[in-house]
Amino acid sequence: MLKAYNAILQNNNAEIDINNGKLIAMTNYTISGNSTLIMNDPNDYVYVNGEFYFNTSIEHNQNYLNNGLIQVVGHVFQVNSSGSFLPGGSHKVYLNCLDIIGNTTIGFNNDYVSKFNILGINKPLSKYTFNPSDRPISTWYNQLIFLGSEFYIKDDNTLIAHWYGIYYELTRISYIENAEYKKEHI
Repeated sequence: MLKAYNAILQNNNAEIDINNGKLIAMTNYTISGNSTLIMNDPNDYVYVNGEFYFNTSIEHNQNYLNNGLIQVVGHVFQVNSSGSFLPGGSHKVYLNCLDIIGNTTIGFNNDYVSKFNILGINKPLSKYTFNPSDRPISTWYNQLIFLGSEFYIKDDNTLIAHWYGIYYELTRISYIENAEYKKEHI
């Protein structure tokens, strides 16, 4: 396990292979230049106790980010190179900010290609600011999961989520297909 008490700045041509280990940044983590982050083992774990900036020009597809978990508890997840963030396999990113009332910014600049494989969030989508804002929400991820919440369906087919003592009406179930709920945003 590598634990940094200051910000981690990975630049030039630096390569970090988590290799079944843990990388913990107690503040921000920035990947820039031609640097690479390799996460291919199920136990690979990166924890960022601040903001995450993915500024590398290297395309991080399933060859680099195929497994493991990046957990960011700060207010920002920023990708600054078009098409550079394309994880595959069972790779997950959890954006579970400790401040569940404030907004979290997910910025991909003018990038309409990069996306999360599995995105986990801990508050309603309305508490996340997605940039570019004209990009449909469903194109930001392959799978969306809700962390630390309880769900139930009311009689009128409204899905209710319970987050930390607050109830949110999220979506109306339109139909069920292959045991999965298909939703219409209200």
